[in-house]
Amino acid sequence: TTLLLALNSGSGLGGDGGQVRHIDLTNGKIQSFYNFDPSNGGGGTGSNPNSGMVKAYNNKLYGTMQQAGNYFYSYEPATRTYTPLLHALGINIFGTMAPSADGKSLYGFNQTVGADGIFEYKVDSNSYTLLHQFAGLNTGYTAFGTPCLDTSGNLYGTCSLGGINNQGVLFKYNIQSNQLTNLHSFNSNDGIYPRSGLL
Repeated sequence: TTLLLALNSGSGLGGDGGQVRHIDLTNGKIQSFYNFDPSNGGGGTGSNPNSGMVKAYNNKLYGTMQQAGNYFYSYEPATRTYTPLLHALGINIFGTMAPSADGKSLYGFNQTVGADGIFEYKVDSNSYTLLHQFAGLNTGYTAFGTPCLDTSGNLYGTCSLGGINNQGVLFKYNIQSNQLTNLHSFNSNDGIYPRSGLL
């Protein structure tokens, strides 16, 4: 590819609401293709994206906003079309979502107090479901980053807190059975408080 897309969480013509930028690798030019407006609750669009975008089965890119309405949104690079999809007020999402094998569901982590856990966003129905709520110290809590899915329907991720030492955990979550397994509790010998996604 000769074109990269990037998100800024701040600045832009919309008043520090962030923007979508296209980077042309052939000439090094950077163009701002869409500016998010944080005024008036984001003007119904949301603002200040705090994570990346991911491609779904319909070739559209999907992401979430951190401010001004906490919207799920889609973006079509070819037409520069930004569409706010779901107003998820009160949901605090960090990290880029990960697609299912068929690209019709997107998975991510929610850090909202009382709803801290793993969620599913269904592309076709434009719906949000909290699949699993973290229980606290035993299973970990406060997950950052992007989850990783395997071909068997398991989702892997890390929590920055919880576990035996309350220094974070590595976990596996089976989407079909709704079962979460703590694979490893981090400690001072192998690193603590993980905040990044898995590959």
